[in-house]
Amino acid sequence: MINTAVAPLLGFNIRDEIPLVFGGAKKSLVSGIPMANVLFPAASIGIMVLSLMIFHQI
Repeated sequence: MINTAVAPLLGFNIRDEIPLVFGGAKKSLVSGIPMANVLFPAASIGIMVLSLMIFHQI
């Protein structure tokens, strides 16, 4: 996680680092779903999006 490594270098404490990590994960998920709609057939997108959602929470 780049956000986790860069936050202490920028002087962020743990209370600032937590929203930074969550915000980065959600942004990539939101931009990835439209790309999945273009690249993959509609029948397989549901399971891929579900696995992405679980991955981003880990």
